[in-house]
Amino acid sequence: MKLIETWRKDAAREIDALLAVPNPLETFLIEGPNLTIQYANVKNYGDGAVREYLAQEDRDPEQFTWEIDARRLRRRVAEIEPAYLRALNRARREILSFHRRQLPVSWHVTGAYGEITGQHYTSLERVAICLPRDWRFSPAGLMMYLAPARAAKVGLTYLNVPAPAGDNLPDPMLFWIARQWGVEKVYCLPEVCSIFAFSQGTETVPKVDKIIVQGPAAVQAAALMVSQNVGVKFLAGENDTIIVADNTANPAYIAADVVCLTEDPSLRRVVVITPSVVTANEVMEEISKLAGNASDPHRQMLDKTGAIVLTRTLVESIDIVNQHPPKHLNLFVEHQLELLSSISNAGVICLGEDTPAALDTYFASAGNLAPPSPQLRYSSPLEVQDFLKRSSLVFYSKRKLKGISSLMDTLTRQEQLPLHSRSIRIRLG
Repeated sequence: MKLIETWRKDAAREIDALLAVPNPLETFLIEGPNLTIQYANVKNYGDGAVREYLAQEDRDPEQFTWEIDARRLRRRVAEIEPAYLRALNRARREILSFHRRQLPVSWHVTGAYGEITGQHYTSLERVAICLPRDWRFSPAGLMMYLAPARAAKVGLTYLNVPAPAGDNLPDPMLFWIARQWGVEKVYCLPEVCSIFAFSQGTETVPKVDKIIVQGPAAVQAAALMVSQNVGVKFLAGENDTIIVADNTANPAYIAADVVCLTEDPSLRRVVVITPSVVTANEVMEEISKLAGNASDPHRQMLDKTGAIVLTRTLVESIDIVNQHPPKHLNLFVEHQLELLSSISNAGVICLGEDTPAALDTYFASAGNLAPPSPQLRYSSPLEVQDFLKRSSLVFYSKRKLKGISSLMDTLTRQEQLPLHSRSIRIRLG
């Protein structure tokens, strides 16, 4: 693993290069002309254009949705070990319980003159969840996409699973879970094509209110294109984890978390940041024990994606986190809750050495479904609120209207909107 010391001359540049992610706008400028043609084709020719893009991938042009083999599905479900099924059911309860707690409640208050103000929450009617082509099927992972929509009681949920390379078919268990979680239909459209189709609708593909999309840079650029026509939530396709540790941290625990993350093919970066030289050295020793020699694939992954950043202070460590917010942040420090108030940007924050990074793969939350690093400054991981919209409620009584009429006269006179004031005077006779 690479070692970066922040007091070195080029350390800031090295950290930026280590943790920075591509700018989607730059990708859009490059991919724009080709994406514009695809968008226009789907808009003008609907299913005809979709068939053409399916044919370009050597797929049956008439196969918009996956055909589920009922016998194969029953056989696959029958093969599930009872212990594995119990574990999945427990994961289902944990994930759904987490999201149900996020549900906001519509509210209103009544004023002294009978006026009512408040907010009313409603679910989105149609939502599409578009998975990336290289997404590795995991039952718990699929639940994390579907749970917030289920908790929000979305009207109709559609799932798009692009055809993987070769002639491989998705695991039948995917369709079983999709059915359990109320998915209306599972499509098999190409990534970019699915975004354009769901954003405007075709004869076969419904127009939706919002698209949850994950994928490479071209997919993010396509999502940017349609964001004025349909709601879009873009999720980072790559995983990045930062572990902040002090001199009280157990290096064996840190090393175990770092090495376990190499099992994730989407891992982009795993970084340990610490102000303790002793902790840094001990973590590197423990990683060497667990990751094996240079020919070990886990060791090769760490050489490619891993780094240890040695800082002057713990405050400097947190500054780096806030400048480059990760999808996953693990705090191996003595006073986690005190440090929490200084963290402003992160997807999911795991507190303490008994909260391993692997936990979030199956339980706790959908923090692994977060936007790209820069967007974590103003956006959040996939949640129930992504599938809800709110309306403001306003009711004024005659008495309340009379009480503000003189104020409206003053305001509208100054802003030269006399008809606004007249609309109130008419109501008051």
